[in-house]
Amino acid sequence: MTVAERAPGRDLLREELAQFVFKPGARGRLRMEAARGHDDLVVAAALAVLAADLAASRTLKLFGTTWGDGDNSVMPSWRSRLRRP
Repeated sequence: MTVAERAPGRDLLREELAQFVFKPGARGRLRMEAARGHDDLVVAAALAVLAADLAASRTLKLFGTTWGDGDNSVMPSWRSRLRRP
């Protein structure tokens, strides 16, 4: 994920990402949370990326195209948005 250099809260988001962990839950489910501190910005960023991916997917369906449709190269999913440049 790339965050603008002067974006407000950029350093705080980086700190929260460093503390974000996956833990096994009591019922065998995976828990995603901050090991300590807050995870609000991490969760908000994840929801924003998911919403953008869903909106793009619906737009493509509306116009009758698909991911990677020939020369119309489109990012295949939210995962590609998380790659470092």
